[in-house]
Amino acid sequence: MEYMSMDFVFHALELCAVNHCLSAAKEIHFLLTFSGFDSDAFIVCHLIRTYASLEDLGSAWKVFLKAHEPTHFSWSAIISAHANLGQESIALKLYNQMQVLKVGLDGHVFVAALKACTAAVDLHEGQTIHSHMIAHALNSNEFSGGFLINMYVTCSSLEEASIAFQVLPRKGVASWNALIAGYVNNGEDLRALEIFFIMQQEHTASSVSQLDDGCEDAAKPDTITYLHVLKLCAHLGVIEEGHSVHADIVGRGLGTDLSVGNTLIDMYGKCGNIQDACTFFHALPAQDVVSWSVLISSHTQHGYSSEALELFKQMQAEHIQPDSFTIVCTLKACSMQGAIDKGRKIHEHVVATGIESDIFIVSALIDMYSKCECCTDARSIFDQFQDSGLVTWNAMISGYVQFGDLQEALALYDQMCEEGILACQVTYLSVLKACSGLAALRKGLNVQSNIIRDGFEGDLCINTTLIDLYSQSGSLVDACRIFNTILEPDVVSWNALIAACAQHNASQLAFDSFHSMQQFGIIPNNATFVCILSVCSHAGLVKEGCSQFKLMRDYYCVSPSLEHYDSLIDIFGHGGCLEEAEDLLETLPFAPDLTEWTSLLSSCRMHADVSIGERSFDRFVSMNHANASAYALMSDIYAQAGRQVDADEVEKLRKYANAWKKPAKAFIEIETRIHEFSVGDESHPQIEDIYAKLRELRQRMSEGGYKARVDLVLNDEVDKLKSLCGHCEKLAIAFGLICTPSGTTIRVSKNLRVCADCHNASKVISKIEKREIIISDAFRCHHFKEGDCSCESHY
Repeated sequence: MEYMSMDFVFHALELCAVNHCLSAAKEIHFLLTFSGFDSDAFIVCHLIRTYASLEDLGSAWKVFLKAHEPTHFSWSAIISAHANLGQESIALKLYNQMQVLKVGLDGHVFVAALKACTAAVDLHEGQTIHSHMIAHALNSNEFSGGFLINMYVTCSSLEEASIAFQVLPRKGVASWNALIAGYVNNGEDLRALEIFFIMQQEHTASSVSQLDDGCEDAAKPDTITYLHVLKLCAHLGVIEEGHSVHADIVGRGLGTDLSVGNTLIDMYGKCGNIQDACTFFHALPAQDVVSWSVLISSHTQHGYSSEALELFKQMQAEHIQPDSFTIVCTLKACSMQGAIDKGRKIHEHVVATGIESDIFIVSALIDMYSKCECCTDARSIFDQFQDSGLVTWNAMISGYVQFGDLQEALALYDQMCEEGILACQVTYLSVLKACSGLAALRKGLNVQSNIIRDGFEGDLCINTTLIDLYSQSGSLVDACRIFNTILEPDVVSWNALIAACAQHNASQLAFDSFHSMQQFGIIPNNATFVCILSVCSHAGLVKEGCSQFKLMRDYYCVSPSLEHYDSLIDIFGHGGCLEEAEDLLETLPFAPDLTEWTSLLSSCRMHADVSIGERSFDRFVSMNHANASAYALMSDIYAQAGRQVDADEVEKLRKYANAWKKPAKAFIEIETRIHEFSVGDESHPQIEDIYAKLRELRQRMSEGGYKARVDLVLNDEVDKLKSLCGHCEKLAIAFGLICTPSGTTIRVSKNLRVCADCHNASKVISKIEKREIIISDAFRCHHFKEGDCSCESHY
């Protein structure tokens, strides 16, 4: 050992740490002890650091205790060892013990103690150490000052971090980076970007003097700086600032750095500039898995699912092995496109590479299968990896909600609660949506009590979803009550309130809410005007609807989307202005889809306009001959006009086109159970009692002026009265009548629009049974009371 230099020994110990070789470190330690070098202050320090790197605190302590008089270097090493291995409290006790023993303090000791405070997020202890640094005139030291700034920002004390930064006479790039990162991590993105621009100004101002002095520019941004700032630009969506930073990066010769390049692709992608993201991707000297993944993610995020899947194919052709992030993004693209075959191939790849247990991949697979309407496959994956945690439970519950199997979503939530798994915001949002879709008010109230128990009652998104739950369940009063509990409602919350008013035909309250939101400084957005136009449509307010459309475009500078034109066509149609609706459809600045023609066909049925109905039907079928809704509407239009032969012909066309109607379903909540009914249902345990009640009602309804709409039943081979009697909403209402006390409100949810016959029947039943009946269908909430409906026949 006497012939070896200290540098050689230190290098050998570093190699032991890097290669995780504890046995070699102990051999070197033995040789040092045998040669009598183990008491050397620098050797002691390096041995402690080596053992700490190898997570052998016992050996580190033996070295420290053997030292006759441990120096501040040894103390610094042993404190750092504990701080780095998650034993911050012991590290801080050792620092305080140093104070008692009056061991000399230097920057290394302070840095070690500050690391412990940072790891423990102990602001009070950090402030104490800061005072010691001031006493030793080390608070303005560039090296220790950077760690001081990092401690303050980690403890969310940005003001003290800024003060610590300002007192540094020479602000190095590490200090600038620590301050920028601190503001980013504490959600102060704009301030962080501002600090970067100040840094640039400092750099520009000092460049000439620094060159004259021959010194390196301390404020010169480095790779870490640019990584922080590009992520800021991406998060804030500030593309112009992103372009400026990109130019700066190229000017400093960092454009070919792969980490910077990947972050640039991500920034352009998140800002929606896909073309620039692709251009820079291809300009990189080489692309790695991160480059491909970020580009695929950018395309998926902005709806370019086909392009994302093509990129994944190219990536595989380049023999770049996808990682978990790539797989998740590509599965999302499959979900968006409904590309189940491609999704299955990716699933096979996942299994073959052995990464199928990754929690995010499991969730993405569940989501993909659910959105591709393969819930059985999704449930199979969930059952296989059920123990993966809350993320997979959320994915499966959300999958059932998206698929429309709302009862199964609630059953899985109940199972989750029974197994003691705590729900989070994502869980509650999905469960509340399921309750809304079923108008399951009692279940919703139980979920709300769990929300309060778990401390989410102040969550803005959850409260906004609660507004929808109460609205769908027929209680606009409770929806308004929930809204009034929100301390600072955002535009989404206001939109939910206006949508609730539209659903309940409360047009004046909707307009009052629209004006109130602006008085509170909330600027209406695209969705706001969709809600307002929906109010006009539901209430048949043609003039007001046109006025609001013009106001949106000319005063608020909101560019009309196809969804706004949908509402305007609906407004004209419901108001009886069918020619204007047709003219608008023919001159749309967008290519119309099935939604617009369906809306016009529905209006033609409402106003018995055969000629426009025929033209709309022809256009609809030319776009999609396999969609059953157009055939059903056209058949109704002919039937109402007394043209039964034509109605039968349309029905034959439907069968020839193999266009099958979506099965109608109605739901009613009785006590703690939700009951489901389909048309002509015979499966319910109490079905005989239900049909007996309907027969009784039919007799009393006839006496009350009800006339069955037998013209709506196109099949001449069935008993038309019996067929109408078996409609799912009637079955649900009858079941509610026999299972609830007299005077109780009946709440029914339907997945499609309530039919004309059931609408008329519900009005009469509400009168003869002296019950309020609420039916929430796919378009609005109907309140039937004493023979009238809240929709005022605008349904």
